[in-house]
Amino acid sequence: MATTPSTTIEAPSRFRELQNTFLGRGLIKAFVRASGFLPVWFMRLFALGIVLPLAIPLTRTNFQEVRGNLRRMDPGKSGFKRALEACSVYKNYTYYLIDMMYLSHGPERAREYSVTITGGENLWRALEKGTGVLLLTSHLGNWEMGGRALAGIGRKIHVAYAPDSSNLFEHRRSLMRGDEAVHSVILKPGGMTSLTLYRLLADGELVAIQGDRLLFDRGLPVSFFGSPARFPQGPIRLAQLSGSPLVPIFIPMKGYKSYEIIIEAPLEMAAQDRTEDNLARVVSVLERHIGKYRTQWYTFRSFWEADLRKETD
Repeated sequence: MATTPSTTIEAPSRFRELQNTFLGRGLIKAFVRASGFLPVWFMRLFALGIVLPLAIPLTRTNFQEVRGNLRRMDPGKSGFKRALEACSVYKNYTYYLIDMMYLSHGPERAREYSVTITGGENLWRALEKGTGVLLLTSHLGNWEMGGRALAGIGRKIHVAYAPDSSNLFEHRRSLMRGDEAVHSVILKPGGMTSLTLYRLLADGELVAIQGDRLLFDRGLPVSFFGSPARFPQGPIRLAQLSGSPLVPIFIPMKGYKSYEIIIEAPLEMAAQDRTEDNLARVVSVLERHIGKYRTQWYTFRSFWEADLRKETD
């Protein structure tokens, strides 16, 4: 029998189970320490040769669900090519973690990375309105690169997010962000976090939030690559109530120590418009970029409504 979508902060997965074992915590500690002195290229080679050949069999269910998501996005590919793409998702996610850990050991390391900004004028257009700006990101590429890279605009970015269950990962994430450029706002059940974000926008601040995962939000079904999938409605309602423009932003990896920040044109979320219609406009932008960088979209659970129903029947 089908169930309603989960509203828990972390979707259960084999990743989480392994991460919270005694062995998993030990490996994370070793990874964090090694990232302080090993070069990125060496950690990548180690991941390709040792970590991934072990990780994929250990998370076989997640691997199959990644393949299912890729099939939804590109049904024309053969099963073999889709399996290779699923391996690329794992590889790119590992690269994301390596870069995050490496950068967390000191702000000077950011100078080793090349970050280009495309569409910077779109952010200035949104800022010129004189209200707050809601930056909508996704689990694509390396969303953590945005805060430091955009620090030059002279405005602090308030990132609303769900903390990782690993305290070690969470600590390193905070170090990478840096207190000066990014202020963290932890998402919690109830309306208090929404009220905090609304007040920040009302004060003309920048708020960043991811719009491709349900966090204490049952979401609304929207057509995504031709099939219904649920997306959170919270960011849309926040933009509607505050009158702040919503600016989609994506940060794909372009090469070794190289990223691009892509800033889309601001979208006005009129209060009188239906939330479903505004959400569909936003999802169409997400679809365009996720489709282009689908092996950098880190969603390790089934995402579409029909696939979720099959799992719970």
